[in-house]
Amino acid sequence: MAGALSKLDRALGPPELEVGLLGMTGLTAWAGMFVVTSLKPDDVVLISHVR
Repeated sequence: MAGALSKLDRALGPPELEVGLLGMTGLTAWAGMFVVTSLKPDDVVLISHVR
């Protein structure tokens, strides 16, 4: 299991980004936007955040 761990790269930003924008949720959002939907240059996207 230790081989699957990696040290955070602080040059990318604060550690909080690793669990959000740069972490699994960010990867999921990226995949949804670019892999699943196949966006085209003129497409319009609405992003909403609900608390």
